[in-house]
Amino acid sequence: IVGHFMDKSLGLRKTGDVEIKWGIHKAGEQREDWVTGEARTTIAILVSGKCQAVFRDQVAELSQPGDYVMWGPGTDHSWRVLEDTVVITVRWPSVPLVEQVN
Repeated sequence: IVGHFMDKSLGLRKTGDVEIKWGIHKAGEQREDWVTGEARTTIAILVSGKCQAVFRDQVAELSQPGDYVMWGPGTDHSWRVLEDTVVITVRWPSVPLVEQVN
């Protein structure tokens, strides 16, 4: 919806200040690898479905519309989808992810 990844022809929707994404995920999807070297602050807000944000030391389950999880720079994470899910993700600043090799 908004972020560094949008085409500049879309005007204000291309920005490095913030990114907003609408994500639709099917049950069983997951991120196999850890996201490491994160430089952004992130909040993920559940619209519908059920999913988990997985961190090195805990798992946050989002199961009710409006449930959210937030983490800051340097927090390694992954995710998995337990039921078909819609989630809004907001990150700032909006910069390409540069993952470190573990």
